[in-house]
Amino acid sequence: MKPCLWRSRLPLVISAVLLASLHPTVADARFSMEERCFGYRVFDLNDTKVHLRQSPNGRILRTVANGTQVTDTYPETPPSSPGWLSVRYQNQTVYVFRRFLYRLVYEVVDPKDTRVNLRRSPNGPIIQALPNATLVMLLAPQGNWSKVRLENGQDGYVFSKFLREPACF
Repeated sequence: MKPCLWRSRLPLVISAVLLASLHPTVADARFSMEERCFGYRVFDLNDTKVHLRQSPNGRILRTVANGTQVTDTYPETPPSSPGWLSVRYQNQTVYVFRRFLYRLVYEVVDPKDTRVNLRRSPNGPIIQALPNATLVMLLAPQGNWSKVRLENGQDGYVFSKFLREPACF
């Protein structure tokens, strides 16, 4: 009978895990599943703020600035009304009109190329070419352009039509 290989290497594995926890890696900077799959930012492109409501089209509970981050409450609160989504903001379930909700994390994809340009400003100098499927965090939609942040913390602009929702499950 062969000895269990993983048991003989257990001290090595534990040491590696402890060492990795002391030295953050690039993988630690990745967007969480909650950010990718359930995170949103609110933006009213015709105003500077968005109303959070008690129920779909109900009483306004609070008004928040564009760019405020909220989290989808699904499956805790399934969709109840077309055009509205229940979200969590400061541990409270509120409703936001879907038109004002933008995913927090997108992936960049150019179907005609293998890379998407990250620019210093809309239509500005190229900072770098991002491979298709690179995840970015939306900071602000600005017409045909979106201000985004890479997983390494670098900000820039991408053409909005090259953003799509990432796969979650």
